[in-house]
Amino acid sequence: MQRLYSVLLTCAALACTLAAGAQGVTTASMFGRILDVDGEPLIGANISALHEPSGTLYGNSTDLEGYFRIPGMRVGGPYTVTVSYTGYQALVTEGISLALGERFQYNAELSEAAVDLEGVEVVSDRASIFSGDRTGQETVVDEATIEALPTVTRSLADY
Repeated sequence: MQRLYSVLLTCAALACTLAAGAQGVTTASMFGRILDVDGEPLIGANISALHEPSGTLYGNSTDLEGYFRIPGMRVGGPYTVTVSYTGYQALVTEGISLALGERFQYNAELSEAAVDLEGVEVVSDRASIFSGDRTGQETVVDEATIEALPTVTRSLADY
């Protein structure tokens, strides 16, 4: 009896292990670090990866150390990866393919670029709908509307 119990327990453990293994990975991911030419991390650099066949766009930005992570990406490719940061030359890399379960490492160095900013003109107009005198929701109902509404008790609460 004890031997049968031991065999059943072993079979149950093996079934659980096989079931857990069947829950496989169906995506890939990309990670890396974005630095400037002096080796300093670029905080908040934008990384976008475009899966060209489907048009799916993945993206993230770098953390305080210049690292980024993009999980759950489609398998295959080609991908076009673009790294951009204000004041730096954008870097575009084409033809990247990802394998099933792969953690693709993508490190990049960006060089500074001169940026010529044009003037921006801001034009504003005050809308009559918004007023500092209003403090909440408001509804205006005229006398004709009130007279046309059905009522049970002829009370204002019916409206």
